[in-house]
Amino acid sequence: MSHYFQEDTKLDYKPFLIKYEIAKKEFSLYSSAGLFSKNHLDYGTKYLLEALLKESITGKVLDLGCGIGVIGITLSTLFSNLTLTYADINNKCLEITRKNLEYSQKSGKVILSDGFLNIKEMYDAIVMNPPIRVGKEKLKEIFTQAQAHLNSLGSLYLVIRKDHGGLSWLTFLEKIYQEVKILDKRKGYLIFDCKNS
Repeated sequence: MSHYFQEDTKLDYKPFLIKYEIAKKEFSLYSSAGLFSKNHLDYGTKYLLEALLKESITGKVLDLGCGIGVIGITLSTLFSNLTLTYADINNKCLEITRKNLEYSQKSGKVILSDGFLNIKEMYDAIVMNPPIRVGKEKLKEIFTQAQAHLNSLGSLYLVIRKDHGGLSWLTFLEKIYQEVKILDKRKGYLIFDCKNS
């Protein structure tokens, strides 16, 4: 199985529709074999999106490790006046993201990037379900680089399972960001808001 931040040239491209519900609104997006949580919306992403419903998200938003584009497309549906960028290391994921943008009648910039390697812009919000399997050093790099790509008052929003070191990641994030708070704790998942100022 492939996962975020892993290029897999052997990934089959056989799209099929999945359905999920956020804020009593039903969504349908294409997924494909070989992808993370290919048959349904994973719990971490669901809890992250539901926690963000209570936030005031505006401006430029980066869906980092976008997969099929779930986070960005859902946010652009639930919030008005967002400008979305979708980034992933896997070209096959980006193909499906483009298909989902067209299917959902949404617009957005789609970038092939290993973390922030090809990302030059600044954002008001960066949202991600981080790829725990890439290891701590890579995650530290991603979280640190995210801070450098946030505008003043911008936020990095992310979800981490408690049993994947959620509380130790809280300590690390507090060293980088001026303010870190837990937006929600739910069924073993922690939702973080990491602010630049």
